[in-house]
Amino acid sequence: KVTGKRIVSMQRTISAIIPDDDICALLGVKIGTAHLWMKNIAYTADETVVAVNYSVYNGNLFDFAVTIDLDNPPKMLL
Repeated sequence: KVTGKRIVSMQRTISAIIPDDDICALLGVKIGTAHLWMKNIAYTADETVVAVNYSVYNGNLFDFAVTIDLDNPPKMLL
């Protein structure tokens, strides 16, 4: 659904997981291997949730990297 409201903030959670058999089959990976699970939530100015996304990434193919601009730090660092 398109809301027409501007997204002003996002929350992202990244976790290491061992997916269940169905997800391993979908990714084409060995059962019991570690992967990255990511959840994103987008908010408007009045904190209305306008988007939610879940993803699982093959831990053998992807890295998680972060760059933090200390002149414009994330809110949690203020």
